[in-house]
Amino acid sequence: MIPDREELKLLDLSADPTEWPQIKVIQESGIPVWKYIPEVTAEDHIPRTQKGLPYCMYKQPGRPKASESSAPPPADDASAEEVSRYKITERLRLKDSAIDVDPIVQIARSDVDSSAILQMSIIALAEEAAALKYDRATAERSGEMGSSYSMKRIKALESLVSKWTDRKRMLDATSVDLDSHAFGVVFKLIVQSFTEALRTSEVDQETIDTVISNFVNVINNDEWKSEAKSQMSNLGK
Repeated sequence: MIPDREELKLLDLSADPTEWPQIKVIQESGIPVWKYIPEVTAEDHIPRTQKGLPYCMYKQPGRPKASESSAPPPADDASAEEVSRYKITERLRLKDSAIDVDPIVQIARSDVDSSAILQMSIIALAEEAAALKYDRATAERSGEMGSSYSMKRIKALESLVSKWTDRKRMLDATSVDLDSHAFGVVFKLIVQSFTEALRTSEVDQETIDTVISNFVNVINNDEWKSEAKSQMSNLGK
């Protein structure tokens, strides 16, 4: 769902749309991406913070521009110590800036309990494993041994599998097996309670039988089950 006007007011957006932040969305494929608000479509799922607002990224990802430097470069006649101090400070600033715009860090800072942290960690591990595969192939083409890259890739893949298992366990915890005996027992109790509520409301027996029959038919419909599973899967996003 695209943010409405009230949500946009809460985000305190600038009058200039070019200064608007990107917001995090989950595409139909399940992959999280950052989009500018005008680019968000009705098919995109928008995760929310505990305050009910979208996750926002106000800076462009990647290396900050040189114009954003917090200190001017040293003069031509600066001492070696001053030049060295400037380079260290600049490297630390660039590192801090890169950390600040990292999507996983931003989500963790805004909502540490968000399940999106685990999902994005899985994607990040997959990207690192793919990068190690490329580095190994590049090294082997240059006549170098690729065993060290292989070991690093194996560890990355092991971590990926572990995180994926955690993700699956989380999704399983938020889902219900609609065909299980346990759900059947609970559903029977719901129908009994619903029937008793109709009787308490002095609804005649013939109407009660019709309503319960229609209700059961709706629940047993495959479309209803598909919708229920879809709703439950969104709980883990």
